[in-house]
Amino acid sequence: MNPRTIKEIMAEALSEVKRLQQEKVEIEVKTEDEAQIKYLLEIDSDLSFDSLINLLTIALNHNSWNESNTLTIFRNNYARRWSLIRKSDCEYNVTPNSSVNKAWLFVAQQLAPLEGKHAYDWLMPDVKFNDAKTSDGKSCYEHALQEFFIGPDNVPVMLDMCFEYIEANPPNNALIKKRRSTKLIPPKQTKNENEEDHPVLSSVKLEDQSFAGRHSDLARKYYAEIPDGESLHEAKEKFKTSIQSDDYPITATYQKPGIKILFSSLLKDVNTLVGMAEFLYKHVPKNYWQNFLNISDDVVFKKVLNFDLPALRLQHKDYFGAHLCNAASQLLKTWAEKPYSFDNPEELRALMVCWLHIYSVSRGKGPVYKTNTGWFGSFFSTWAQPKDNRLHASVMLMNFLLSDHPLNDLKGYLLKNDCKELIASLIDGANDGSTLYKLTHFLTAEAAKLAQVSESKLTFV
Repeated sequence: MNPRTIKEIMAEALSEVKRLQQEKVEIEVKTEDEAQIKYLLEIDSDLSFDSLINLLTIALNHNSWNESNTLTIFRNNYARRWSLIRKSDCEYNVTPNSSVNKAWLFVAQQLAPLEGKHAYDWLMPDVKFNDAKTSDGKSCYEHALQEFFIGPDNVPVMLDMCFEYIEANPPNNALIKKRRSTKLIPPKQTKNENEEDHPVLSSVKLEDQSFAGRHSDLARKYYAEIPDGESLHEAKEKFKTSIQSDDYPITATYQKPGIKILFSSLLKDVNTLVGMAEFLYKHVPKNYWQNFLNISDDVVFKKVLNFDLPALRLQHKDYFGAHLCNAASQLLKTWAEKPYSFDNPEELRALMVCWLHIYSVSRGKGPVYKTNTGWFGSFFSTWAQPKDNRLHASVMLMNFLLSDHPLNDLKGYLLKNDCKELIASLIDGANDGSTLYKLTHFLTAEAAKLAQVSESKLTFV
């Protein structure tokens, strides 16, 4: 197939991707975790659409066009995305009906066959599709994404066969005791009378049974009727019919572990404090900034400070909090002395939110009292800085940053909220050498500069 023909395929793909980008699929949320997943999925959707459109646009506009190299670039990008979203709710099998996953699937369906591959091989390159067992004898490639999930050893597990296994090995008190086991006992090769004869999986991990049991509302009803519910046959038939339809509603989620994976994947290119602030400013709505940073301290501290919190906990044990508090404090003070350039107040606001988040987390894990040179017990309370006072101050500063109050009027905000003691200690008071004092004065100085620039522009106009 000549390059022009392939370019025509890519042009068609680009048009469809842009159409899907305009398609909005509302995600219903019922819990706090689901709300987190929703806005993370929305951020991923924006970034992944941009990435795919950019990839197609560059390929179409490239002067020296090479079919093999172009397909390799696309395939590598698919592999990278899969490595980032695996075991998260962005997985193609978990949210197959999301607009962005439809877009990546559509492009793969157009391009993967050009090198003799199925679209699924591009979407999930390390999955062993040929090893999958199906009840109808067809290849896994002939089944829709919602009909299977990726099980042990990267082998697809068909939902209908998973349920057949659960029926053959119904949950009971004896099995509950085996929840720490990797696999269940061998299946009882039983089937209902007049039931179609087909193989039953040899084993299914308990965690995968649980995933299947909450796969959808119909899956939950089916699971609840096992082993001998009065409506088992009816629930089973409704599930088997529904899962083959394009609008089958999946409710399964990877929950908190999946949230952390998705969070980390979104920050794949963030390696500095400024990078984190820029990501917040460009991609996260301001009212989500604090919740976004709160998703995983391990990820944020690794990305921004290169601190491996699990390793530090093991290394410092009882002194972990004190070590973290002092190490983070020293870095924040150093960063506050560096020169920065801001195009608008929101960039400064995002940077300060990141700084203050790191300060609040590290100070919260630190000792009750901390001096400017170290940490001591409460008997130094006459001259050390109490944790509660510092955390209260950081909360007020964070509230200010997340408000719509002018960034160059911190004193006015604190007066409005009856926080005169903070004005005395952090703004008008003498430099006490504390991290919070340094951050506060950095904020007021940079906000004043931005206000002056804004005024000069207005005067010029």
